Amino acid sequence: MNIKFLPVAAMLALAFNSSAAPLRVPGFTAYLEPETGNGARISSKSGVTSWKDASTKVLWFGAFTNIGRFTAAVELQLPDGAEAKFRLTVAGRSQEASVKGAGTNAVTANFGAFESSKAGYQKFVLESLTPAGQPFGDVTALILDGPAVENAHFNLKSRRNAASVHLGYPVGRGTNVAAFYCEMTGPR
Repeated sequence: MNIKFLPVAAMLALAFNSSAAPLRVPGFTAYLEPETGNGARISSKSGVTSWKDASTKVLWFGAFTNIGRFTAAVELQLPDGAEAKFRLTVAGRSQEASVKGAGTNAVTANFGAFESSKAGYQKFVLESLTPAGQPFGDVTALILDGPAVENAHFNLKSRRNAASVHLGYPVGRGTNVAAFYCEMTGPR
């Protein structure tokens, strides 16, 4: 029997080069700023649609448990031959990307690498730098990849409301309660 062993360096390279699939955050989980969207709206099927006003921004929020590098891209539908330019800001760093439409095929605006220097919530702000009167496209997803994205938490469902919590404390018969106080601090 002929058995071959991989050198330790080769085994380490295999372990560190394996990566999880990119995280795809649907466009329908985004928020618009201002909230009215200036004509833009969020469709539970296709994401951000009818975006035509550059003063409107598209925002996503997610919690990172890891620090490190990650890449960011935005997938969108843009009419064939139309050109659009965007800026994505994350953790105080902005990068720009241009994209050319492909009709019914989705196109991807790649913003390159970003760095997550601390665990916690991150805000992703997408702005259009496309001149007025030209289509901005319909945003279908934010796509993140890299070590920092592993175990990150984003809302991936179309449900966007917060679940309610009702607190109640049963008291024994004959107990005289004069006041009740409860305090909560949400994550920032």
